Amino acid sequence: MTERSIAAYDVSQRVKTYDADMELMHPNRSKMVQIAIEVLPFPKTADLRAIDLGIGTGYFTERFLNHFPNSRVLGIDGAQAMIELAKARLISLASRVQFVIGDFRKLQELAPGAGTADVVFSAYALHHLSRPDKGRVLRQVVELLVPGGSFVNADLIVADCWLTGSAAVVPSLGRMRSSPISRNKATLGACVLSRGKITVNCND
Repeated sequence: MTERSIAAYDVSQRVKTYDADMELMHPNRSKMVQIAIEVLPFPKTADLRAIDLGIGTGYFTERFLNHFPNSRVLGIDGAQAMIELAKARLISLASRVQFVIGDFRKLQELAPGAGTADVVFSAYALHHLSRPDKGRVLRQVVELLVPGGSFVNADLIVADCWLTGSAAVVPSLGRMRSSPISRNKATLGACVLSRGKITVNCND
């Protein structure tokens, strides 16, 4: 997130209603996170090392840890106020979460070394970045992933090309489940479902 975005979310009085506000502004948030978890190509019993970019109130991390009960998450956020909300939400899962306060544009400084993460995920955070910053963050993500690791991003985007309707969505989700996004230094791809629109090809 940019310094301006971090400052905006680092005010306790402002962020205490964040989850309630998100339910009003983005009623499909739960479904988006559910799909992001479902497309991960790992059994529920997997012992995964994951990183949450912009952990916020811990919403995505909570869902992830409940789905993969043997896994653990490194949660990164630039706002102390959001980290405190996440700690409160995840108190029963505290032994499986490590919190880091910092700007995830400097991901390599905040996270373990190259090839150490099975999964990197994010929700409603990367859109705060400029296009060049997104590219730089994604390149760092690729470096952090183990071979066969996965990156998923649940967010609102403006697609370069899009299709509508379940006829387009269902086959594309099927392709993601069978051939997930994985560690590949040559191509960074994404498939994001948002308000009935689906982006299939976002190469950098």
